[in-house]
Amino acid sequence: MNDLIPISQNDDGTIAVSGRALHAGLEVATNYTTWFKRMADYGLIEGEDYVSTSGTVPTGRADRSYEQTDHALTLDAAKEIAMVQRTERGQEIRRYFIAAEKRLREVAAPQVPRTYAEALRAAADAEEEKLALAATIEQQKPMADYHERFISEQDDIVTVDNFAGQYGSTGPTVRGLLADSGLAARKLVGKRWSRSKGELEKVYEWRSRQGLATSEWFDLRPQHDAPRLHNGQVRQTLYIRQYYAEQLAVKLGLAQPAFAIPA
Repeated sequence: MNDLIPISQNDDGTIAVSGRALHAGLEVATNYTTWFKRMADYGLIEGEDYVSTSGTVPTGRADRSYEQTDHALTLDAAKEIAMVQRTERGQEIRRYFIAAEKRLREVAAPQVPRTYAEALRAAADAEEEKLALAATIEQQKPMADYHERFISEQDDIVTVDNFAGQYGSTGPTVRGLLADSGLAARKLVGKRWSRSKGELEKVYEWRSRQGLATSEWFDLRPQHDAPRLHNGQVRQTLYIRQYYAEQLAVKLGLAQPAFAIPA
């Protein structure tokens, strides 16, 4: 469990737990973003019980990554979240946090420089790390700017048919795979008037299955330029977020991208 839910101790002695690591360790079916909002509603205070963080997550392709939001929780907040799950797993993790906190507080503080020479060496090492970090940030700035301007995770989406074409498949085939895998399904959303038939006909739309981590792989967007349903409801279309395309392809058993360059 220590590998699954790492605990870090800051220089000031405070202890932090990753919200996403806790979410995975608790084996929660709901996607992280929805789950954490619900946990925060139990009375957690931002800046006191947790702080928002973000990091770059690789997608499996050398030229693809995306920014992912996380939360650094205090150990007390993490214990409270584990407790409110009301599951055996939650109680197990809460006991783990209590034992880990005791062990961490027993660890001796880091050695401080004992001589003037050691203090100079420590200061020099810190300055080297600072300069190296600044150089890395400057080197990666053009990539970060490009990502921010052109490849926002929320905006880089494709239709199911375009996704299928990327992997040498077809839209109907991929929709069948989505249904068979339980990741998405057709849902009856209403009716619309058919001029050719002279009657109302049923309208179905695709929806991702909620409550799964994979629901973040999809994006449902309204189609304001499409005819509305008989009750005035706006039609909606299910898109795939490009950042998750490769993960989805693996999940569905699709081949490598049709445009991939052979190794």
